[in-house]
Amino acid sequence: MKYISISLFIVLFQISGIAQKSQAAKLQNKYITVEIMPKGAEIISFINNKTGQQHIWRAGKAWQHHAPLLFPIVGKLKNRTYFYKGISYRMKNHGFAAASLFNIVKKRADKVVFQLKSNQQTNQIYPFDFLLTAEYKLLCRKLKIKYKVLNTGKDTMYFAIGVHPGFNIPYKKDEDFEQYFLEFQRKEFADRLLLDPETRLLSGTIQKKYLNKTKFLNLNRTMFKNRVIVLNNLQSRYVRIRNNYNDYYLEIGIKNFPFLGLWSPQTKADLICIEPWFGHSDYVDTDQDFTHKKDLIKLPPGEEFEMQYYIKAGK
Repeated sequence: MKYISISLFIVLFQISGIAQKSQAAKLQNKYITVEIMPKGAEIISFINNKTGQQHIWRAGKAWQHHAPLLFPIVGKLKNRTYFYKGISYRMKNHGFAAASLFNIVKKRADKVVFQLKSNQQTNQIYPFDFLLTAEYKLLCRKLKIKYKVLNTGKDTMYFAIGVHPGFNIPYKKDEDFEQYFLEFQRKEFADRLLLDPETRLLSGTIQKKYLNKTKFLNLNRTMFKNRVIVLNNLQSRYVRIRNNYNDYYLEIGIKNFPFLGLWSPQTKADLICIEPWFGHSDYVDTDQDFTHKKDLIKLPPGEEFEMQYYIKAGK
């Protein structure tokens, strides 16, 4: 069986990406200032101009990223391997988009558009032709984010897509992580998909009503001891990061996403990741055939898939 490796591909893009970091696109209006870099089309800064609050995690020791775009997989593959048409391919967690250099195809004061096209390197590890477009636009206190995947090939395209933004909490130095909570737009009856503790793949076990007719989820360090919390069946249009001491919040749009990941590293880092997903890690019992992978998007030739979310600075 043929075997394709991602290692050299990722290294090349990471080396090139370092040189591009200083060329981040800056968007600014009266309310917020945002920076997005071509490497990964990744948001690296979101500042509330009124308060000076920096909301995006600054890629510290606890976690070396800001807000990665996850494509063409979300999460982890079993043995980092999948099969397609009898060929074995390897891919690291969350795919290759975050390590790839995007081209800026449109830029103005309040909007920037990036694109990544399939090429010889991507085809070696992901045998589908595509055009991935990432659009960022300011609208008052809100950054609207839109991703489009166009299938430019001749075969049905299989993929997952999502985001992994890390947000700084607490907002003030005299506050603590565990004074914060998540507030959903609606009362939720959301299930949790549990991970297998050894492989960190989905176990197939579901914790019913992890959120049981509540809008609130209190944050604490121990809740992430088994890694990411994967929720589904959410009905809310947004979730807010808040505390009990003031009315200020950061709001993340999650409308129409089938899965939501919540994560914070086990190093007492002051961040929380709110991750809207189309897709998830493999299940432990997967046969690793990519066409059998659960909850993948199946996109016919010539068609386009679109996902949207937003980040909004509150009061």
